[in-house]
Amino acid sequence: MRTRSRLMWAGALSLVAVGGIGVAPLLGQPPIRPAKTEIRAISKVVVGTNQTKDVSTVKCEANGNVTHVYDVSVTADVRSFNCDECPSNPEWNQKFVAQARVTRREDPQQNHRGCFEGRWRFVNAAGGTIAAGKWHGTVECGTHGGLQGLDCEPCAVPEHFEGCLDGLAPRRNLPGGPTPICATVAGFGMIPNTAGAQPVFRMRIEGAVTVRCGLECPPGGG
Repeated sequence: MRTRSRLMWAGALSLVAVGGIGVAPLLGQPPIRPAKTEIRAISKVVVGTNQTKDVSTVKCEANGNVTHVYDVSVTADVRSFNCDECPSNPEWNQKFVAQARVTRREDPQQNHRGCFEGRWRFVNAAGGTIAAGKWHGTVECGTHGGLQGLDCEPCAVPEHFEGCLDGLAPRRNLPGGPTPICATVAGFGMIPNTAGAQPVFRMRIEGAVTVRCGLECPPGGG
């Protein structure tokens, strides 16, 4: 009798699983739960200028190769690009202010590749911080080539940089709370200033912003 009861219970549980309640666990998929946050897009064009200041220059005695270290200060305007969504659009279309330390090689090597790291901010007209964080990456290195026939750029691109940008937007004046940001960046600039040269800085930002679920956009937001 006990064996028969166990079989009946097993059969009933199998029917419940196939009928709906237990399907997701049986298939190895967790059940969908109510969300507290969601992901929005950040998509920006940043255009301005950069100024540089030398820190050090050293030479390898074995082969004459040179390593150059310098600091970069960036001030630029920010506008939305095609994929931008609120709260990034339009709230963060202000000023981009950043600093970075660049370590790269110089002549006699033609490709002046290296690395950079530093801090960045979006600031409003009064100089207040809207969002801030860290950024890091490479200079004079190109990654958009060699995959699936994609050859948009060579592996060594003069004046080019690309990397990662992350941070937080405090959003103290809105109900969303601190807003995490993670993004990739690419552009042209961050090269040593030379006499007579225009220190132009141009950059794209593309990434994700985590906000409170259902955060409403202000008028004009994307």
